[in-house]
Amino acid sequence: APPAAGAFRTRSVAAAREHVAGVFAAHRLACGTRELAFVHHCLRRPRVSLSRLGYGAEVIVDAPALERFYLLQLTLAGSCEIELGRRTLAVRAGELLVINPTRPYRKRWSADCVQLIARLDRDLVDEAWAARSGAPPAHALEFAFTNLPRAAAARIAAVLHAADRGAAADCSLADALVAALPPAE
Repeated sequence: APPAAGAFRTRSVAAAREHVAGVFAAHRLACGTRELAFVHHCLRRPRVSLSRLGYGAEVIVDAPALERFYLLQLTLAGSCEIELGRRTLAVRAGELLVINPTRPYRKRWSADCVQLIARLDRDLVDEAWAARSGAPPAHALEFAFTNLPRAAAARIAAVLHAADRGAAADCSLADALVAALPPAE
């Protein structure tokens, strides 16, 4: 599964936090142990980055509103819980969730959790929406805070696993998201 690029590894909570902040956004990272077994493989392109990420310890991430991008998170192993406002959602192996750019969130990773995460620029998702609907969105699209239905998750996961094939795959990934998930009402 992509990405196949070199890995960043560390046992340091501070180094892991700094590294992840450079890929996604500044955040708080809490860990009940002094050391991690953090591994991050990353493939970056101008509008999409693909990450295979695991902390190797139970951690809690407090993240701000992402503002400029969406995160598609496919859990490959273990599980995590994501809190958005007063709602909490468990995301287990094989399940996929979209994190919208509009709200802060908290995420609890199990020690064995590994995720494939696609970071999609908001403009790319807006363009996919406009191509399907005929008009650009009036405001940031916000997808439902729920595990994707199996059929939609399978379609997006297939595109995600092929997404290391170049910029054309970026548009396919954004289109798969927009096609599979109507925005929340």
